[in-house]
Amino acid sequence: MARPIRHLTLGLCLVILCMLCGFGRGSGPTTPSESNVVSVSLTEHSLTLSGDETHQFSANVTGSSNTNVIWSVSGCESNTCGSISTTSLYTAPALVSTKLGGTITAAAEADSSRVDQAAVVLMPIIVTISPTETWIAPDTTQVFTAFVQYDHLNAGVTWAMDSACSDNCGTRSNVASTSVTYTAPARASDSAPLKLTGSSVSDPSRKAETNITLAAAGGMAEGDYAFLFKSSGDCSRDSSASRARFAAPTRRSRSAKFIQMARTDAPGLGS
Repeated sequence: MARPIRHLTLGLCLVILCMLCGFGRGSGPTTPSESNVVSVSLTEHSLTLSGDETHQFSANVTGSSNTNVIWSVSGCESNTCGSISTTSLYTAPALVSTKLGGTITAAAEADSSRVDQAAVVLMPIIVTISPTETWIAPDTTQVFTAFVQYDHLNAGVTWAMDSACSDNCGTRSNVASTSVTYTAPARASDSAPLKLTGSSVSDPSRKAETNITLAAAGGMAEGDYAFLFKSSGDCSRDSSASRARFAAPTRRSRSAKFIQMARTDAPGLGS
């Protein structure tokens, strides 16, 4: 009786051993291991570019021996978002006139349902000039500086004077891509404001203007002034600061002693 029991025990051990070794695995459904699931990931997911700028994207594919990626560009509504090559080199549109947002998509060739995306913001060139407005006395100079953003070529600006004056509007010197020196005429023909324009070299449609007000001929330019005076009857008593509008040329009042005056409508002058 002991021998049959011994045989039965040995048989059970063999069955258990076969199950542990995966015997009969092909007879039922199987689940792929996690290492066989295809996935794709980009090395970066957001960036800001300017017109005609390029960027090299990179994607990593796992879970397949086929590591090829299918690239595409979308978004930007009715505007073009640029293009991307089969080698993942993205090129922004040549000119960007307004801020745009696009999407770069990388899809695994082994499984096109596996994708990763990056957001691209396209910025137009922005030009600003400092100072934005100024008042200049006759025969004096002022340096203007241009600041250009989102121009990957750093080409700077070209300067132009658009004025309403009839004759001498002053001169420009030390002209550079980011600055210019303006010299006011010795005598201005009128007090009409002048416009100095800085236009982007990379995109001339992107520009900025600064207003220049010249002192009128024969005296102080028209404008609002704050002034302090002492009464001629009592020099020990000061009146409070007042405001008035003067037209060139100005005249001093006989009944008051002028001691201080500052223009209030010119940048950096008066208060």
